[in-house]
Amino acid sequence: MAVAAPEETLAKAKALLQEQGLAKAEEARALLREVRERGDKDKQVDAIKMLIDIHLAKKEQSEAVQLAEQAVGVTDDKSKKAKMLTLLATIHLGKGEGPQDAVKSLEKAQAMFKEAGDKAGEVEAMGMIAQLSLEGGDMDAAMKVAREAVGIAPDAAMTAMHTIAQVELHRGNPTAAIEQATEMLTLCKDKGNEAGQASASLVMANSILSMDGSSLEGLKCGREALALFQKVGDVFGTQSALHTLANGYFARSDLEE
Repeated sequence: MAVAAPEETLAKAKALLQEQGLAKAEEARALLREVRERGDKDKQVDAIKMLIDIHLAKKEQSEAVQLAEQAVGVTDDKSKKAKMLTLLATIHLGKGEGPQDAVKSLEKAQAMFKEAGDKAGEVEAMGMIAQLSLEGGDMDAAMKVAREAVGIAPDAAMTAMHTIAQVELHRGNPTAAIEQATEMLTLCKDKGNEAGQASASLVMANSILSMDGSSLEGLKCGREALALFQKVGDVFGTQSALHTLANGYFARSDLEE
């Protein structure tokens, strides 16, 4: 989850391109020209977002970055500015760059969400920052930010919960990891968040299998994670789930699977 987000963003953009083709880009450009003439800032952001999706589908990340930065400067709405900054961070990560630019965008987004009173946006930005800290090897910083996010809005802090579960597993606390992942899974199911369900199921699979390498329950969670990652088009998540399942089947000497 969370900062395997670039794969999910790209999958959505590709679907848009396949469904509506380049005509959608022309429609967005025409809309952008029209709303600029009218001075409608909110509609300008909507049109720019459509163009960003098209550029991402065509793997034109540099153009997508320029448009996202443009959208941040267009709107006066702090929550919308923050959402575009979060998208900008995701694009930076999708370019394979270091996390510095992404973190800067996310920290700005967090502050703007907070000023706007948008707790869901605030904790999502915090969750992404925590995940990047974890991926950078700073588990203490990751846990600190993630726990703060859960304290602010637990019903919206799926990404932060994912980070907490991962840290607990890395620290050799699989039981605590399972508890947090189970809470995250329930929340994601309630919200229909399939990408989040996949991430939670994978942490559960890895945690269970760390205690019993041939656990059928662990393999079941792994298969559920794999199916969901494939459904949402998350390539990285799919590969991670396949790796977990391969180790589990090997432990059972079930080489046919």
